[in-house]
Amino acid sequence: MEEPIDILALVRRYRFLIAINLFLAIGFFVGLAFILPPKYKSSGTLTIFSKYFQNPLVRNFLPELTDAIELRAQRENLIRQCFTEDYLNQLGTKFGLFRSSDETQEHLNELEALRKNIEIFPVGATTFTVGFTHKDKQKTYLISKEIMDRVVGTLLSERRASIVKARDSIQRRIEGISLSSNGNPDPMASGRPEVLRKEKLQLSEQIQALETQYTSQHPKVVKLRERIAIIDGWLQKAAPVAVEKNYEKPVLVDGSQKTATKEVFEDLLKKLNYLNIMLDMDQDLVREYVAVLTPPNRPLGPIWPNKLMFFFWGLLSGLLATALMIVVNEYYERTAPSVSEIASELSIPYMGSLPKVAWGELTFMKGAKSSPKKPRKRLEEWN
Repeated sequence: MEEPIDILALVRRYRFLIAINLFLAIGFFVGLAFILPPKYKSSGTLTIFSKYFQNPLVRNFLPELTDAIELRAQRENLIRQCFTEDYLNQLGTKFGLFRSSDETQEHLNELEALRKNIEIFPVGATTFTVGFTHKDKQKTYLISKEIMDRVVGTLLSERRASIVKARDSIQRRIEGISLSSNGNPDPMASGRPEVLRKEKLQLSEQIQALETQYTSQHPKVVKLRERIAIIDGWLQKAAPVAVEKNYEKPVLVDGSQKTATKEVFEDLLKKLNYLNIMLDMDQDLVREYVAVLTPPNRPLGPIWPNKLMFFFWGLLSGLLATALMIVVNEYYERTAPSVSEIASELSIPYMGSLPKVAWGELTFMKGAKSSPKKPRKRLEEWN
């Protein structure tokens, strides 16, 4: 049965080896912490409220997201879209982060390194931490502030752009309606010459269809011709624009090609007013959509290299190296014991050991003569 290992005895036996290894390992890692270039980090926290994706005035035709996972992915995607290649080029040029010229492989590598230094970390479903890492302390703080302003401004502009896009689409549809339900001309169609040309083409097609059944003096035909005359007057005042070949189809009502009814016109006009109201309200409700919870902090010390962490790395490395050396040494001592240990283990008397004698000192070999200057040496007696 093997004897238990006495840890304290091993520590006392190898105490000098342990001390030397710890001194060398800790000294190496702590010295490395002073040599490596430092890196600083500045970060801030912002939240994107669920109201950012809600459009209560126009929710019947602007879809909203409801799934929590999808909303979180949408928020992170919106933040990452803020850092386009053009913006990164402007940021690097402004703060002198690039050393190479444009359109070179080295410049592309620097651009990609700048993108990796921007960190986006989700804290919760609606909250994100946006930070920047760099070797210069002051630049790190200034760039982090610039990035945070960029994110907030881009998020608000994207929301406003989506509402403006919907409003412009409704505006174009209203302008494209040729006549109201009572047959009176719609003055809102005078806003764009290209819309007037489309309407004039539609009116001409309607006149051709009516003349196959009625005469040119029919009241409906006369009203359509009057509308064309009004459009011609507006076109003469407007700036000349190239005529487009592709025209939109007329508004479809009840599945058939007809003039838009009064209900359609009023519904579109109501939605247009709602969108205009929303755009005016958004200017005063900015903080209800995106809020900066924690502004970017000023870095007090480098995050890399951390001297305390390097000290513990050196301590751990020294202990591991020493333990490995002790295990190897103890293994060979236990697997290859000495003669005295074997005799003690087998209960055999240990007679002694022969001395180490050089060949030149042996005098009893054949042909060897004793030297008068040196006394004759004899073998040591057995113990």
